[in-house]
Amino acid sequence: MENLIYQAFVKKAFENLDFVEQEVMQSLKEIALSGEFKDIKDLVEMEGLEFMLSDFDQASDPNIHILSYLLKSILIAKEDLEAWNGKEFLKIDSASQ
Repeated sequence: MENLIYQAFVKKAFENLDFVEQEVMQSLKEIALSGEFKDIKDLVEMEGLEFMLSDFDQASDPNIHILSYLLKSILIAKEDLEAWNGKEFLKIDSASQ
């Protein structure tokens, strides 16, 4: 019984990391497009372009650096959870990544 409770908490932690990853990425995009990357905002919105985390590496805005660092840490934590518990345990399908 305790093992099932533990497993449920591990799954919930992974789901929370997934949610936070999406929220941090959205905040990162919003800050970048309203500041340092505002010159390409219209292009991004019209073309529906997506940013990759590496797109923010050369930014000069400290807020972008902080959020980028946080996002990289979240991705490392998710990878470690997957490695330790297994994708099947966390019920991760390859389409969601």
